[in-house]
This record gives sequence, C-alpha cells and structure tokens, in this order.
Amino acid sequence: ARNVLDDLQDRLTKEEISLRRLAGILPTQELHLKGDFASEAVPLNLDSLTQSGLANSIDMKTADDAILTRQIQSRSASLGDKPSVGVTFAYGFKNGFFPDIDVFRGNFAAALDVKVPIFEGRRTMGSVEEADANVDAAENHRADVESHVRADVAQAVADLRSAAERLQTSELDVQQASSAVSLAKVRFDAGVITNLDLLDAQTGLQEARLSNLRALYNFVISRFDLRRAVGEKIW
Repeated sequence: ARNVLDDLQDRLTKEEISLRRLAGILPTQELHLKGDFASEAVPLNLDSLTQSGLANSIDMKTADDAILTRQIQSRSASLGDKPSVGVTFAYGFKNGFFPDIDVFRGNFAAALDVKVPIFEGRRTMGSVEEADANVDAAENHRADVESHVRADVAQAVADLRSAAERLQTSELDVQQASSAVSLAKVRFDAGVITNLDLLDAQTGLQEARLSNLRALYNFVISRFDLRRAVGEKIW
C-alpha cells in the first residue's frame, strides 16, 4: 500500500509540474484546482465523430491549403509560354522647363510592353511538370493526414468504450466488496470468522474503491483524448 501511495504521489507531482509548465505558473505560486470527475455518457457514433475530426483538424485544413497553393502554382506555371502585354502610365509635375524654369508643369509617360515567347527550351513544360508533381505530393500528404485523423478517432473511441466498460465493472466490484464487508461483520459478530478475515474484507473494499477511482480517471482522460481527436477545444 505504501508503494502504491508513493507511485501515486510521484505521478501527481509530475502532473503538477506539467500543468505549471503549460500554464506558465511559477513553482512558488500556489495551485488552486477546482472541478470534479464526471462519468456522464458520451455518444460514440464513429462516423459522425470521424467527420467532425476531419472538419475540425488543423492538419487537414493545412493540407487543403497546401493543395490549393500548389494548384495555383501549377496554373501559373502553365502560362509561362503565353504572350503577355504590359501597359505603364505615369503622370507628375516637374519644373526646370524653359523659359520659366520655376513653374511646375504637368508631364506624363506611357509605355506598352508586348512579349511573345519564341523559344524557351522547354522551360514551361518542365515548370508545369514540377508544379504537377508538387500537387500530387500535397494530395498524398492530405490522404496521409486524413488516414491519421481517422485512425486517431477510431483509437480514441475504442479506448473510451474500453474505459467505460472497466468503469462499470469497477463499480460492480465496489458493490460486491461492500456487501462482503457487511456480511463479514455479521459473521464476525457471530464468532464464525476471525478478526483477520474481517480485515481482509475491509482491505478488499478499499482496493476496489481505489480501482474504481483509477477506472474513473482513465475514463475522463479517454474522454478528453476523444475530444482532442475530433478537433474540439478542451481548454
């Protein structure tokens, strides 16, 4: 029991250090934690949760933006061998003209620039092929990201279901251990069992309660993991 307590205290200290680091709380500041563990049921529709994860994932949005950027670059590269026309017009005021050099006079300049590529050494074709390859790479990356999101959501759903089942089982264990203690007290008062047997029953109840708390903790953590997997803010 002391070893278990030491392990739990060590884990608590590590969690506190992580919390201080994430929240920017100095080691000298006191922590005031509020809240409670709640084991309310969570809908576990895999299809809807997966769609939510794909829609809210930052990685998916980044991958979609990368594809759009590569497609624009591909279209721009395909215009490399097309004729182009440029027009430039400028208007301003300037002095220094004879005979009145101090008088500002309006002046303008206009230019027309026409470019017609004749030979470019297949540069445009090479640029288009490179841009198309970048589009394919971006699409493959998006498919990989989508696969990871689907896997993360499916894993989180499976973990939460398993945690819920273990929590339910641990609650039954507590009920059975409580009944065993009540029965042991009656039998001890009747002189049927020894004091050691009663202590064993009480120890079993405490262990069942500890297992129930662990199962509840794992259930809450699994629920937060699912919310993170579907792209929901958990802070």
